[in-house]
Amino acid sequence: MKRRMKPLVYSTISAMALSMCLNVSVFASEYNYASTTMAIADVIGSLNIREQASEDSAIIGSLYAGSGAEILANYGEWCLICSGEVTGYVKTEFLAVGESADYLASVYGVPGDVMAANYTGAPVYSAADYTAPVLGTACEGQQLEVVSNDGVFAEVSLYDGSTGYMALSDLSYVPVLDTAVPTETYTVQESTDSTSYDTGYSNTTDTYSDTSYEDGYVPETYVEESYETEAPVYEEPVYETEAPVYEEPVYETEAPVYEEPVYETEPATNVSADDLTLLAAIIYCEAGNQPWDGKVAVGAVVLNRVASSSFPDTIYDVIYQSGQFTPASNGSLASALANGVPDECVQAAQAALNGENPVGGALYFNTGSGQGMVIGDHQFY
Repeated sequence: MKRRMKPLVYSTISAMALSMCLNVSVFASEYNYASTTMAIADVIGSLNIREQASEDSAIIGSLYAGSGAEILANYGEWCLICSGEVTGYVKTEFLAVGESADYLASVYGVPGDVMAANYTGAPVYSAADYTAPVLGTACEGQQLEVVSNDGVFAEVSLYDGSTGYMALSDLSYVPVLDTAVPTETYTVQESTDSTSYDTGYSNTTDTYSDTSYEDGYVPETYVEESYETEAPVYEEPVYETEAPVYEEPVYETEAPVYEEPVYETEPATNVSADDLTLLAAIIYCEAGNQPWDGKVAVGAVVLNRVASSSFPDTIYDVIYQSGQFTPASNGSLASALANGVPDECVQAAQAALNGENPVGGALYFNTGSGQGMVIGDHQFY
């Protein structure tokens, strides 16, 4: 997935502690305050950021799964956080800190231009040579901006604007995380029903304006995003009586969703039950919170790759191809296979196998790339 906003350098060490290390500059995120704690959104989907510590307050941004934030103050049920361009309140129970945050940072973070010293006393040389004069030493965990590296030494920025050199074996990359996405326009939503819950769900009206909640979970039965409130009505699930008939592919004769042409591909043959289960699981991991067409589109991309000479020729090999689908490498896919996936994702996988294809020959999808066909939060190209 592409970075949504300005990235955040993950660190469990405060800027105050780093500044105590001698001779080497402190390079840290502008949000890494000495009195704050790093946290990561531990949700499926996204976590609402509110203007005030109340579920009735306006939503000013969203913190997606695995995104980083600084906790500026903890008020028990609510925390004041800063992430990217957004400062506001979120439910404390959906933030991971400490060892849990360290683990999520290792899963969601990517290497950036910052590295940290592995131990106190790591030498900083005047040149990329172990025999060069030592300018000073770094403290364990101290973050330094890396200007370049030659595979043995990293050139790092120093406090006076000059540079020094440290052995790469003395350094470790610091994970860089996504930050919050601000809401462009927002107003306080007025409830029409007094029933509300600590989880962030409320019985207000029949519709809602976005698909994220205080608890970070998105109802899997919703296939459109044309709602005005945050009130999923579970007693009467949307489209509960409109079970798709897969002998006759869904939407085959209906007007295309998103005003894009609906493509038909040849139904997949020689597909086993294991292939169907695996395809449904990757759809759940990549598009479990997306509309129906977004789910089918992910399945279509997998099948397009199977048919392409540029990718492996089986569903299993395409999904587990190195460096392609993040859930296959970070354990999310294995967890989905072990615990089962929602029926709608299984139905979307079957629809794709039956030939339903809303994205034509697209072989890739992501967010924020600015290219291709837009379906839900993803762009297909």
